[in-house]
Amino acid sequence: MDSIFKKFPDYKNNCKFVQTTLCLHTMKSYLAGLLFLLALVSCTSKNEVKPQKTIDYGSMVVGTISGHDTLAENSKAVAEKWSGVVKHKLNLNDSVQFKNFRILRIKTVGSDKENSYLLTADDAGGTFKVGTLVLLTKDNFYFDVEDISGRKTGRIIICQGVCEDNSCLPYVVVSGNEKHLVCSGCVECEKITGYAY
Repeated sequence: MDSIFKKFPDYKNNCKFVQTTLCLHTMKSYLAGLLFLLALVSCTSKNEVKPQKTIDYGSMVVGTISGHDTLAENSKAVAEKWSGVVKHKLNLNDSVQFKNFRILRIKTVGSDKENSYLLTADDAGGTFKVGTLVLLTKDNFYFDVEDISGRKTGRIIICQGVCEDNSCLPYVVVSGNEKHLVCSGCVECEKITGYAY
């Protein structure tokens, strides 16, 4: 072999060049294969997204009754449902905090006085109250919902302001066969309605 290199001295240098070129070509092929394999694995292994646990507004138990005592329940879930609506309706920048969740048994106002139940809460700052009708089924209270475009929706009312007798509160008026949420009648008590899903 050395005799060939003696006759053709450039051949030895050319061999080294060819070996280096082949080695680089092999490395490039190897790296391309690794990158392809890595891309294939990353495309097929997706991060598992856990579905968010959502509560259907129409089937959520929001309170119970025992004898004449009513007890509001699931206030955290209710607050989550209401806070976005209230924040939007009142153009608030900060999140809405609620306190004093309670279920009130009231007599409706209007032509036919009947018993009704309201779930109410105050905002933490004491500037407004929120209320919605709830229905008693056996010993549990559920939101009174409407089906709007296949989605269970509950009407809420926000009563904002302070009346002279501190009565800027939600209550229910019956007109015909329908119940309507209203706020106290003083001028300072503003009524804002919305829907929670």
